[in-house]
Amino acid sequence: AHPSHLARLAGLAACGCFALLTGPGLVAAAPARAPRSATSTAAATARPVREAPLDIQADRMDLDQPAGTVVFEGHVRAAQPGFALQCVRLRARLAEGGGLSSLVAEGPLTVTVGEYTVRATAATYDHEAGVLELTGNPEVRRGADHLTGARVRVWPDTGRVVVEQARGTVRAPALGRLGAAAPSAPTSAPAP
Repeated sequence: AHPSHLARLAGLAACGCFALLTGPGLVAAAPARAPRSATSTAAATARPVREAPLDIQADRMDLDQPAGTVVFEGHVRAAQPGFALQCVRLRARLAEGGGLSSLVAEGPLTVTVGEYTVRATAATYDHEAGVLELTGNPEVRRGADHLTGARVRVWPDTGRVVVEQARGTVRAPALGRLGAAAPSAPTSAPAP
């Protein structure tokens, strides 16, 4: 199998979505959990982004189960519904019982959450808090809006984005002419 396919399968295994089965000349993926009932499948569509499976592709994957870590390197792409990450290197800490507890992305990276695109050189994701923190000259774009700052925090579940020490350009409705006189209020009651 192609190395990027192996890394993709291992990424699915690391997030607890699939179990990676290997042996001499064998690479296969099988569901790690029992199939969901129709009720839980309907509920799954409303679950937060961080509960959805994380699809990962990379040129290389290094899984260290005793240490509880997995590292993806080279052309890394990670995606969930409404969320995408591209970076050079992605380190993940495995949670007890399956899944990921944290991610650290390195290199020039791009994160897309809904209509926002953030570029930076480093990012850390805390699964428990559900927040992605980007540093290293982070830059946020949404259409013609453009902001830079010292740090950007993104909550993929809600689409909330916070830019610290923000500066840039955002579209805004006309705020009126500065110094224009406000309409005056009547000074006396009308005669009966």
